[in-house]
Amino acid sequence: MKKRIYFNYMLPAFVFFICLYGAIVLAPDLCPDERGRQLLSGFIYENGRLPTGNEPETMVEGWGVSYALKPYLSAIINAFFIKTASIFTSSEHVLLVMSRMCSVLSIMGLCVFCRKTGNLVFRSEASSLLLAVIVCFFPQVIFLGMYQNNDSLSLFGVSVILYYCVKGYQEQWTIKNCIGLAVAFSICILSYYTVYPWVLMGGVFFVVSCLGAQKIDNKIGFICKRAGIIVGVVLVLTGWFFVRNAMLHQGDFMGLLSEGISREQMRIKGIELYEYKSSFQAGKSFWEFLSEKGVEWVRFTVQSCIGYFGYMLYPLPQILYRQYYVGIIIVFFVFLRLLRKTEKSFLFRLFGIMMLCSCVMVTGVSLVHSYFRDYEPQGRYIITVVLMVGWMTAYVSDTSFVIENKKRGYVQYAAIIMIWLLLFAQAWFGTLSKLL
Repeated sequence: MKKRIYFNYMLPAFVFFICLYGAIVLAPDLCPDERGRQLLSGFIYENGRLPTGNEPETMVEGWGVSYALKPYLSAIINAFFIKTASIFTSSEHVLLVMSRMCSVLSIMGLCVFCRKTGNLVFRSEASSLLLAVIVCFFPQVIFLGMYQNNDSLSLFGVSVILYYCVKGYQEQWTIKNCIGLAVAFSICILSYYTVYPWVLMGGVFFVVSCLGAQKIDNKIGFICKRAGIIVGVVLVLTGWFFVRNAMLHQGDFMGLLSEGISREQMRIKGIELYEYKSSFQAGKSFWEFLSEKGVEWVRFTVQSCIGYFGYMLYPLPQILYRQYYVGIIIVFFVFLRLLRKTEKSFLFRLFGIMMLCSCVMVTGVSLVHSYFRDYEPQGRYIITVVLMVGWMTAYVSDTSFVIENKKRGYVQYAAIIMIWLLLFAQAWFGTLSKLL
């Protein structure tokens, strides 16, 4: 039993030290949006209070807005690490590393919950290991674990949602599981708007799984009581931010309208800002926007979901992208083939639909944002789709490999894991190492 426990912690520890190494050596000017995020964690550390979004010292240079207008749980967590470290040292570099610890720990936590969820849904424990390896060793995921951002925390929050959805279903939604799901929802709500579809579909999963549970009597009453617990915990953990935002910004609880107001105030003061005009404002149709420059939005989004570092200046070699494409496409078609040939449980169907709908909606949110507001074809906004890729790969392996013959099964799993890690090694030594 002890050997098994040690083995379960080896991969998360490996992921932790890789991300920590990057957090120690990665230069801030190579980290998208980190300076803007650090303005918040630095403000909290120096002033001992939360920013309102109106402070000049939290405004992102050239943009005239503060990230404090939107949820910033990661900055609060990082400020705690900075404050703790400052008790022992005043080294700027140490404090910089501490400002990245939320991201480091988030990717480690992602690895832990991938394993925990895999152990619940797959026949073989090796499948849960495969799930964790596929998800965590996307080059972009590791990169997100090296600097301060909201994407890594939101990715961790989604992994916790998936775990409690499965565990809640299997245990007939005990109060403990409902509270766990509510905490996961709260992490996502206070991290990034881009993952709100996962919160929505997690709620749908809860309701539908309760309706489909044979052992739950008086389903409507049960759902209302358990939903009350979930909503109550979420309101306690997240409501303060939105109420505070509404009070500070004339009812703009999400902070979206306040961004435009902030930029206009900067212009009135004579501050020169970056100007941008969306495709919608330019009068382009949606299809013109999507197809321009050789479907650039699609290409950049997909490539940067796999790995595209710095401010979209350090891509992987094209041959490496093609290798990833081939691997993912093969898994996808084998997955579809197995769907037709194998009998699916209610949990499998519901879990799969939840993940698919969430991935589609997350991608849609990023696409709509680029068309109507600000053109940003970046894979980190849809990075949670890697969970779907990992789940499909693990399912294909768990269904296809011969687990009765352990020796043969281990060889098959080892081969897939080694291929994926070799791809990651190419990305690390070929491109990512140039930034470190």
